[in-house]
Amino acid sequence: MEYNRKAKFATSTIALLITLISLGSKFIFGNKRTLTRTFETVCICTSKKSIAYHKDPNCKSLEKCDGDVEVLLINQARERGRKPCAICCTKGK
Repeated sequence: MEYNRKAKFATSTIALLITLISLGSKFIFGNKRTLTRTFETVCICTSKKSIAYHKDPNCKSLEKCDGDVEVLLINQARERGRKPCAICCTKGK
C-alpha cells in the first residue's frame, strides 16, 4: 500500500514538472517581449495626487513630486491604478 502511494506521488510530481517546464519554455522562448515587459521597472511618486508611473527617472513630471519616489515593477504600478506618464511613456520612448 505504501509503495503504491509513493509511486503515484512520484508519477504526479513528474507530470507536474513536465507541465511546468513546457509552460515555462513557451513563456520564455515564445514571447520575449512579454518577459521583458513583466520585469520592467518604473518610478512612481507616492503622493496622494500622483496617478502616473514613469519609465524615465528624470522625467519632468516626476521632478514635481512632493512625496517619495519609489521604484517598482510595471505590473505593480498598474495594480496600484497608475497610468503611463504622457511625457516619458509615449510610444516613441
